Amino acid sequence: MEVYVQIIVDDNNRVIGTSGTLNDITKRKVTEMELGDSENRYRTLVELYPEGLFVHNRKCVSFVNDQALVLLGVKNKEDIIGRAFTRFLVRYERERILSLLDSLLRKQISTPFEQELTFIREDGTEIIVEVGISVITYEGELSVLCVFRDITARKNEQLELLRITNAVENASDAIGITYQCTGKVIFMNKSFRKMFGYSLKEINEIGGGRGLYANPAIGREVFQSLLERQGWHGEVEMVNKDGQKMWVSVRGNFVEDHRGNIISLLGVHTDISERKAMEEELRAARDAALEASKAKSEFLATMSHEIRTPLNAIIGIADLLSESDLSEEQEQYVRVYKRAGENLLSIINAILDISKIESGEIRLSNQVFDLRNLIEQKIKLFSVLAKKKTINLEYNMSQDVPPIVYGDPDR
Repeated sequence: MEVYVQIIVDDNNRVIGTSGTLNDITKRKVTEMELGDSENRYRTLVELYPEGLFVHNRKCVSFVNDQALVLLGVKNKEDIIGRAFTRFLVRYERERILSLLDSLLRKQISTPFEQELTFIREDGTEIIVEVGISVITYEGELSVLCVFRDITARKNEQLELLRITNAVENASDAIGITYQCTGKVIFMNKSFRKMFGYSLKEINEIGGGRGLYANPAIGREVFQSLLERQGWHGEVEMVNKDGQKMWVSVRGNFVEDHRGNIISLLGVHTDISERKAMEEELRAARDAALEASKAKSEFLATMSHEIRTPLNAIIGIADLLSESDLSEEQEQYVRVYKRAGENLLSIINAILDISKIESGEIRLSNQVFDLRNLIEQKIKLFSVLAKKKTINLEYNMSQDVPPIVYGDPDR
C-alpha cells in the first residue's frame, strides 16, 4: 500500500512533527528519531551545565559530566564511571552517605534535598561542596542524581567572617557600628552592652551612639567628623543607661565599600574612669606636696632670718673683742668663738639650700683652699667642748694627701 507521509523538521533538520497517514512501523521509526534527537539535546545540556553532575545507581557512577571532572580534578570519565563516588568523600562521611543513598533508592524518594559534604580531589586536596540529591530513572534503572558545586571559597569567607565576628563580639573594648546615613546603631558587642546597659532597640530610641555623650555637642562633632572622612580620638564623658557618668576613650573611624562610599561608622570605646580617678588623686597629691614644700620653704626662710639676726650680733661682738687688748690665750678663744659663729652662719645658709636642692638649683663652688688649715679650724672649733669632757681631739693627715685642693670648703 502506498503511504503518503510528510515529516516536519526545524531549521536544523530536527524532527518536530509529522503529517499524513503512517502505518505502525513508520510511526515507530519516527518516534525513535524524535527520542534520539531529544536525548542528544539532553546530553548536550547536561555536559554544558555549569555545575558538577553525576548519576549513581545502587553500585557505581553510571554518568558524569565534564564540570564534575574539573571540580574533582579527574582527567577522564573512565576514571569515575563504573566506580563508587564515595572514593571522593572524606573517610568519616562514606558510611553515612552510602546508607543515605540506599535508603533513598529503596523508598524512591523523589523530593530533592541538599547536603554539604567534603570531597577529596584526585590530587588529595579537600573541597567543600553543596550537593543536591534526587532519585531518577536512568537507562531503565533507579538511580540517584547528584548535582554539586564547589563552595570552599564561600565557606572560608564565612569562617573568616565568623572569626572576626567572634573577636569583635568578645573584645574587651566596647565596639559599636552605626549606619552612617541615619546614625542608627546596627551592631554593638558584649562589652558595649555591658558598659552602657542598652539593648540595640533602646540605644536607637535615645538617638543612637550620639545619645551617650554627656555633652551632646561633642556627640554631634564626632559624628560629623567621621562623615567628613576624618578619624576622631578623644577622652569624653559619657552616660550609661542608669544615668551614671563615666570617662571614656573614644576612637572613631569610617568604613568604605569597594566604590569608596561610606557605608558605616565604627566606634571603639574604652572605660578609663579608674585611670581618670587615679590621675585626679595624683594631681591632688601633687598639689598638696607643692603646698607643703612651699610652707616648709617659707618656714625655713623665716627661721633662718630669726636666727641670723642674733648670730650676726654675736659675730660682731667677736670682731670687737678681737680688736681690744687681749692676752694670747684670750685672742685664741675669740678667734675660735668668731669662727664658730661664722660656721654656724654657714650652716644656717646651708639649711636654706635644702629648698634649692629640691628644685635642682643648688650650686657648689669650686675654689682653691688649704685642706690642712680647714681641718685645723674644725678641730679648734670643737676642742673647747671636747676638753670639758676630757676628750683630746687630734688629726693625722697622710703625706699622700695634697694640702691644696679644689672644692667647696663650706660643704
